[in-house]
Amino acid sequence: MVVSGLPASAARRPGLRKDGGPCRDWRRMKALLACCLVLSNPAIALSCDGRQAHSGATAPIWVELYTSQGCSSCPPAERWLAALPSDTLAFAFHLDYWDYLGWRDRFARPEFAQRQREQRAVNGARGLYTPQVVVDGRDRLDWLRWQPGAAQAARLRIALRASAGQVQARIEALPGEPLPKLAGSWLVTQRGLVTEVAAGENGGRRLQHEHVVRQEQRLAPFEARGGGQSLSFRPEAEGDVSLLLTDAQSGRPIQGLRLRCSP
Repeated sequence: MVVSGLPASAARRPGLRKDGGPCRDWRRMKALLACCLVLSNPAIALSCDGRQAHSGATAPIWVELYTSQGCSSCPPAERWLAALPSDTLAFAFHLDYWDYLGWRDRFARPEFAQRQREQRAVNGARGLYTPQVVVDGRDRLDWLRWQPGAAQAARLRIALRASAGQVQARIEALPGEPLPKLAGSWLVTQRGLVTEVAAGENGGRRLQHEHVVRQEQRLAPFEARGGGQSLSFRPEAEGDVSLLLTDAQSGRPIQGLRLRCSP
């Protein structure tokens, strides 16, 4: 549609005077909008600012649980995950594909279901299901009987430090340990969460959750430099922050470290 008395190009553009020039009020509106956009996404003030963590001589065990509040078989797996030793890197990825059963899982994100699909090529799972437990990159149908094995020697060193709303990482290869190209993720997890489920397979139950993943930011593949490498991450949610590093080609875990920020 063309507005009478204005060029067609001007008629399609807001904030123009009749002569086609910019309107002062429109410029003010744009400045105000930009300010509001900045204020709507403030930096998280981490409760662990100044806190540090350092990886040890061995690589920690990673345990990933793919779960859902809409799955009646999942609460026992979540209790099992919560009882794992504190030096285990445990993560509960909540999935949204059971929401159609009548209850929307408030912790679920589509990207977590995508992660589960992508990890099939790494962990050997025959299908997508919940609860699914993955230990050090391997699908474990026998998770109830699983026991930790011997710790594997670390191939690289990680140091994490929280400062000014960011987490800084320093990654260093250990002497004599050739490393492949690396990939991985930053993860923010929360503990001590409770949900009163009103519908679906767990309707009427009070569910407790630990190690719930609230944010995942993936790392683009990069080469591990001999002199060390620095990374930074700005969380969008309060919680513990973990850095997981994998072999970029095979997806197999190499090293991980968690910085505890929640009580």
